[in-house]
Amino acid sequence: MRLSVGKLREIYRESKVRRKFLKETKLVTRPHLRKINAAAKEAHVLLSDHLARGFSIVYLDEVCFTKTTLPKLAWSAVGHNFQVDPKQYDTSCYAVVAAISYCRGLELVQIEKGSIDRAKFKVFLEDLRQKHWADDIAVFLDNLSVHRSGDVRERLEELGIPSIFNTAYSCENNPIEQVFSVVKHYFKLARLRTIQLGQKEDVPGAIREAFAKVNVIEIRKMIRRSN
Repeated sequence: MRLSVGKLREIYRESKVRRKFLKETKLVTRPHLRKINAAAKEAHVLLSDHLARGFSIVYLDEVCFTKTTLPKLAWSAVGHNFQVDPKQYDTSCYAVVAAISYCRGLELVQIEKGSIDRAKFKVFLEDLRQKHWADDIAVFLDNLSVHRSGDVRERLEELGIPSIFNTAYSCENNPIEQVFSVVKHYFKLARLRTIQLGQKEDVPGAIREAFAKVNVIEIRKMIRRSN
């Protein structure tokens, strides 16, 4: 039996079926899932062990701000859409490596034009150690090649910073991802406001201002949700 478009829409409406954006994801096979579960248990044991020994866990990761880091919606008059010309703002790509902890909230933010390579990441780790020169800290990070490179791991050992690697496909375990989401929201609003006012954009300054708006109480809530 052929159904008319109207009837099909009615059935979808009654079944609460909606048109939604496609979500691109990687399929995980059973053997791979077993490895992921084993890695998750190992990470959990390491986290619990370091916390029991009095270590402060520092969660870190990288995020990028590009020309597409703009709000999807903007208030406009009826029959008029707000238009943005890329010439009105900085279209360069900025990479940010940042760290948070339960005790201090936002620990450190390093902004680089382009990308974060091993040399820049080692500088970040050295600054982090200098900030915690008398503290026992361990870093929780993902499996990015920069993080797992030999010279970076060697530098971590020299600085006396144990590393705990997150499980693959489990970015929700790292609370700094929630921080990045909030920071990007503040950054997008600031960028749109700068464009509307016709002002010159200071991307590094706007990024730092966005990070500064996330207070320690919010960060603690994010860490508790992830753990």
